[in-house]
Amino acid sequence: MGTTITTLTKGHYYTSYEEVAAYWIGFGEFPVNYVCADGDSSSSCKDTKNRYFPTYGEDTRLWFTYHRTNGYMLQVPDYNGSTPTYYEFDISDNWSSYKTNRGAYRLMGMPYGVKNYGNDPVVFYTSDHYDHFIEYYNFDGGWGSLFAGRGDYVKPETVSPIY
Repeated sequence: MGTTITTLTKGHYYTSYEEVAAYWIGFGEFPVNYVCADGDSSSSCKDTKNRYFPTYGEDTRLWFTYHRTNGYMLQVPDYNGSTPTYYEFDISDNWSSYKTNRGAYRLMGMPYGVKNYGNDPVVFYTSDHYDHFIEYYNFDGGWGSLFAGRGDYVKPETVSPIY
């Protein structure tokens, strides 16, 4: 069997968790169809999505910035710094439900890394609204083992990046 290679282009739309994770790590920014919803209340997120729908259509997605140490931040590895900065990226493949509900699928990007890794960005994916995570390794095979908190998180021993 051959190897599948995906090429990502800066300034394009992406919606799958694999492509969005790779785009954010590779380019250090969000795909163009991701619109910032910082400061929006949960009820106004629908308005933000609908406002950008004419531009991005069903590929419209939201991202948020957070600075906190509670909630599901207790699940992932220790972050660098005294207060974490992290981003949530909504992932959805069903516009009809996404336009009214953000759903359970998210990427969580930590731009300053996690302890014992260094300062490189790290991305986690959850398909069950922060009960379980997998880490994006940014190499062929791409994703780590499913974990439900720091107690069963497995840090990779080696990572072979793609160049």
